[in-house]
Amino acid sequence: MIIKHTHLLTLLISTSLTFSNVCLMSSAIAEEKTANKILKQSPKIKGEVTEILDVGSYTYVKVKSGKQEVWAAAPAIKLTVGDKISFATTMPMENFHSETLNRDFPIVYFVNRLITDKTTSLTKPETAYKRPDPKKATPLVKKIDKLKGGATIAEIYTKKAKLAGKIVKVRGLVTKFTEGVMGKNWIHLRDNSTLEDLTITTDAVVKLGDVVVIEGKLKLDKDFGYGYVYAVMFEDAKVIK
Repeated sequence: MIIKHTHLLTLLISTSLTFSNVCLMSSAIAEEKTANKILKQSPKIKGEVTEILDVGSYTYVKVKSGKQEVWAAAPAIKLTVGDKISFATTMPMENFHSETLNRDFPIVYFVNRLITDKTTSLTKPETAYKRPDPKKATPLVKKIDKLKGGATIAEIYTKKAKLAGKIVKVRGLVTKFTEGVMGKNWIHLRDNSTLEDLTITTDAVVKLGDVVVIEGKLKLDKDFGYGYVYAVMFEDAKVIK
């Protein structure tokens, strides 16, 4: 009898674990189908604002559209819960992590504007790149010497018109790294030549504090939309640690 009870208990536990796994898998599949449905829906979403998060120059809004609730982020706009808004769905970001909010979003639509019957948010020129204020900037980075055959960050800024479109190499310290934004990894680089930093997009992965060599074509006045405007940057660059 004891053996039979033991076998029965083992079977029950096994069945319970299997059922639990099936439930987890079903839940994951359902979430994926919902995400895909949202991504394939109309190029414009209309709905009612149910939650608002103001973060610096951006406003995050949760919008109820039919039976779905989705998030959008746009240049700062004054809204209240219950407002009716609409926005384009041309820039969906899946599994987006906001460092400022310390929050994960299954999907966020980054948009140029949110349209309401009251007002419209719109990317303004002041969201573009601004040179750092020496009084507020962090001290110069030390011991990052100029790469032989390359350029310093200061030289890149002062000779940007001449270097635009050319392959340039630069060595610097990684002071910020953001992974998977707009399908790219973003690096901010500094050296000991200036208080400026340099923005790079790449498919490489680095860590804060890494000293790396960047090689790529120099781009000027790059506008990704959604407030991401850079006077000088490298796009899709190679990274050599």
